[in-house]
Amino acid sequence: MHFIYSAMLASAFMDVAIKMVSPDVPTWTLVTWRWAIAVLFLCPVVVWRFRPGDWRPFDKVHLCRSLLNGFGVFCLFHALQNLPLAVVSTVFFAEPVFTTLFAGVLKQERVTRADWLVSVLGFLGVATVLLGTRQHGALAWAWFDVDAGIAVLGAASFGLATVITRRLAHGHSPLALAFWLAVCSTLIGAPMAGRELLQVSAPDLLLLATAAVLGSAFGLLWVAGLKRIPASTAASARYVTLPLGHLLGYLFFDETPSPSAALGGVMLLVVISGLMRPDVRRRIDAALGR
Repeated sequence: MHFIYSAMLASAFMDVAIKMVSPDVPTWTLVTWRWAIAVLFLCPVVVWRFRPGDWRPFDKVHLCRSLLNGFGVFCLFHALQNLPLAVVSTVFFAEPVFTTLFAGVLKQERVTRADWLVSVLGFLGVATVLLGTRQHGALAWAWFDVDAGIAVLGAASFGLATVITRRLAHGHSPLALAFWLAVCSTLIGAPMAGRELLQVSAPDLLLLATAAVLGSAFGLLWVAGLKRIPASTAASARYVTLPLGHLLGYLFFDETPSPSAALGGVMLLVVISGLMRPDVRRRIDAALGR
């Protein structure tokens, strides 16, 4: 589990670095530079540590992960540009709910009635967060913030990527998965960013480099953890991101979440850290019947 917790710490500080980048930098530019710098960061390690079997860039696991993670990172960076860090952390905290859902739908893992109960309660927590974010984003409908809705799509994309990684990554080293994800994501993002790629200031590039290094560390540690424990167990460990996101948002950006967002966060914290524990789920299954 120490791989997973270290990954969570790297991910949280990556979010801080991205949020510090100028809001004038387009989201696709952020995404592309994040992955391009990650490629440069990983190249020396690849030369040193790649095995013959790692030179398989066209394997379907790399394509699937690139598409899902690319979309998820776009949603994450868009949310970080438009919402408080605490709100973004709370929404993406719901990723284990989507991981459990997709694991059941794709028959990757057995999903019991307790798992479905956790999913329903988790979605209620997300809905509560959405109701409290209308005043923060640039796009808002009558009852929820569209920017927060985009964040939810990102959390769902990351949840599906976790399941796909668990399902297809056998035989691939964590380094190969991280490197080919960075390469493919750069190739996907560059045409979307266009000329804006060359108009990023030096301070913003430094922040993006920091984010890329932290993001690469997250990817390596996360995949290493997934190869040792079930996807649902790894996902449940992400409960540490919720208090950490609120703390970093307060320390770095002087942010305070709305009462509704805070309530939704508490609901998610109870669901993820409490109801997703194996012993608790066994008791719920015994009470509800399998």
